[in-house]
Amino acid sequence: MVDHDMLIAMQEIVTAAVQPINERLDRLEAGQSKLEAGQSKLEAGQSKLEAGQSKLEEELRHTRVLVEGNQSDIRGLAENQRAIIDKLDDMSAVKATVADNRSRIGTLETVAKSQSQRITALEASAV
Repeated sequence: MVDHDMLIAMQEIVTAAVQPINERLDRLEAGQSKLEAGQSKLEAGQSKLEAGQSKLEEELRHTRVLVEGNQSDIRGLAENQRAIIDKLDDMSAVKATVADNRSRIGTLETVAKSQSQRITALEASAV
């Protein structure tokens, strides 16, 4: 019977020694499950990114085809825009000239009015 008591004591020692290991294994399994769930989410996200990238690549190809097909139109628009900008620059110069001429015309009108008054005064005094 001593052997039986000894076996029970040994079993309790082994059980006590194995219990922390089993607890660690349980925690490792739980952590592994979390990692697997996270990996599944990452894979789903990667699939979405790949689908989005494919869509962007298709849009880029479509845009490239449109630009290549309309390149002469785009070039023409750019040239027309340049011509319009040049005309606007010329208009700015014309506007400055008109403003300067208005000032000069105002001066001439003042001088002409003054001279007309002098002539009228001289004619009146000559009579």
